[in-house]
Amino acid sequence: MQTAINRILANNFLNNRWKYRLPAILWAVFILVLSLLPTTGAPKIHVPHFDKIVHFFMYGIFSLTLLFDFYKENVRYPGVKALIAASLYGLLVEWLQSFTVYRSFEWADFLSNVLGALSVVLFYKKRVI
Repeated sequence: MQTAINRILANNFLNNRWKYRLPAILWAVFILVLSLLPTTGAPKIHVPHFDKIVHFFMYGIFSLTLLFDFYKENVRYPGVKALIAASLYGLLVEWLQSFTVYRSFEWADFLSNVLGALSVVLFYKKRVI
């Protein structure tokens, strides 16, 4: 066991790819868990279209973590790839919600996901972030 840990530390495990990839993976898991939990115990917030705002920001942050990873890995077209990855992940999560009793697939949620990811990519292109 100790040799495996020493090998990981010697290879600078967290200073390599996982250092940049880990935030995107953790955020994706966070999105998945929140998206598949029942909403019965959640507090009611009376703001029009609040769930769409949440989708917008959650997928905006997700695309930001993907952009960071892709940029550090010198991936070609990081903005396009982050937008596609975040959008496809949003579609997958919406599809998974259709199999639950307490959630459903909503195109408006998917559109909010895409717009959130797109807004971050556009800001990135303008070098605002």
